[in-house]
Amino acid sequence: MFKVLNAIAYKGATSENNDDRDWNLSPGSSWDANSENVIKFVQKVHEKINSGSKEYSTFKADAAPRSFPTILSEYLEVDGGISFSAFHQNFTEHSLKRELKNSRLEDGAVIVFIHYQLLKEQSQVIGENGISERVAIDELEIIGDKFVVLMVRNTGALKFTSDLQISEVDVIDLKQFIQGCQIDLTRFLAHQASDTEEIDNFLSFIRGGADIRDYFKDAMFAEKGVTNKASCENLEKALHDFNSLHKASLNRTVRDVIEQKVYDFSEEKKGTLVTLEQVGAVVDQCIPNDYAELRGQFVVFANEGIYEINDEFELKSNIIKELVYVSLDVGFATLRLEKSSLGSSTDSSSRGIRFDDASNELTFTATITDPEQLRKIKNIIDE
Repeated sequence: MFKVLNAIAYKGATSENNDDRDWNLSPGSSWDANSENVIKFVQKVHEKINSGSKEYSTFKADAAPRSFPTILSEYLEVDGGISFSAFHQNFTEHSLKRELKNSRLEDGAVIVFIHYQLLKEQSQVIGENGISERVAIDELEIIGDKFVVLMVRNTGALKFTSDLQISEVDVIDLKQFIQGCQIDLTRFLAHQASDTEEIDNFLSFIRGGADIRDYFKDAMFAEKGVTNKASCENLEKALHDFNSLHKASLNRTVRDVIEQKVYDFSEEKKGTLVTLEQVGAVVDQCIPNDYAELRGQFVVFANEGIYEINDEFELKSNIIKELVYVSLDVGFATLRLEKSSLGSSTDSSSRGIRFDDASNELTFTATITDPEQLRKIKNIIDE
């Protein structure tokens, strides 16, 4: 269930000033937080953001007095903070307007600010008079606190009135979103209150009909984003968790094939950028027809989960190698084995390495045919 606390939209227009382009940002009227159209819009935006590809980041350290994280923090203060109107006026006037001069954005853009919460669904309770009653909205548990800044086109199925109110929300096309950022306010405030220097990527930038531009990140005072290494590690974890979740449907052979194919894909695409959707297509090709309903679900699983995977990244095989290889220290040697070759001593498959759970013995036989490897062994024995 969604509860809108504050929302407003600005209209952007440009003017030429001595060969320089200035931006004028004019606010409309505050949105009616209880309007069915507004709540429907927020719900659709939330679903689009959380089910689509994102780029994850955090705010830069040492925020300036008028920077986005500073005034956002002031707006969120329970006592003594600034109002919502002071917040968005400050941001548009002192940050966004300046950074828009570095953009190639044309007139017609609408900038939307929304503060909303996700509430636990309403339930029925028995009142003192013994009559069943619905729990009041103000008493519902808050399970998410979000702030969204969107830049959208006033066109198509997403239309605004002359006063910048939402008029139609039957279809929200993500391509109408020029830029967008969702802030997880719970994580933002927790990070501010902590003494840790550990990075928490509570910003989610969305790619709409254009790439995520530096001018928008700069206006939000955001860092460059999740590292490529982190995206690869999170992809590996997401794939492992997805396979574990569907262990009953996808047997080990299928899971091994999925992980091997994703690893092979990383080798094929070495040095190039890939998307989560491309990895998902590789996974889907490995899923048997008997479980066709799982096709397309890995991308949904990764996007809606705790995994922070940038919308474009280089999938490096040396980072995700544990999908297919395992290193074992057996005392006198370190073995690097293919995971798919490991099986139990009672396994009826043709896996070449057997593990006896009773004795903890690992058994395998290898025949070496490479002349260079044979030469090395014989030289050691003959010394």
